[in-house]
Amino acid sequence: MAALATEAELELLTGQQIDSDKAALLLNTASGVVRGAVGQTLSQVVDDELTIMGTTSVWLQLPESPVTAVASVELDGDALTVGDDYKRFGDRLWRGTGWRPCPSEPTAVTVVYTHGWAAGDWHLETARSMVLTLAANKLANPTSAVSESIDDWRVRYAVTAEDLPDAARANLLDAYAGKAGNW
Repeated sequence: MAALATEAELELLTGQQIDSDKAALLLNTASGVVRGAVGQTLSQVVDDELTIMGTTSVWLQLPESPVTAVASVELDGDALTVGDDYKRFGDRLWRGTGWRPCPSEPTAVTVVYTHGWAAGDWHLETARSMVLTLAANKLANPTSAVSESIDDWRVRYAVTAEDLPDAARANLLDAYAGKAGNW
């Protein structure tokens, strides 16, 4: 999966030319931290296939957002038709008879759908900014030291790639979590 920021952006931010492998490692690691904080892929994934157990509820929440397209839906291997068998509302699918018509028997719901934002979409700016900040901080402080001092010289580092501050985590969650159906 592609990082949420580019090597050129990291070099521009830091004012340094960075070895390509090192930049990729920094950006991929920081992207993982950001994705983990929000529990979402964020980047666009086309035709992602998901199989989950159906419920008796008429609503089926798809786990990744935003959902931009649903290519197919199957219930226990039988293809369902949009409009006739189910309807899509944002990141949720509705089916009048529920997703497990027989309450005592489990069903498998397989959905092929597209979710996330395309590279360059403005919705990714918060994540991109955080990835670049984490990667630049790790580049400047590769050992993740909290502070350094020599004689009367001292430096204290604000954040490491392993430590996402509460305010940054809250900002990411505010931007990306709990927005189902709102895209």
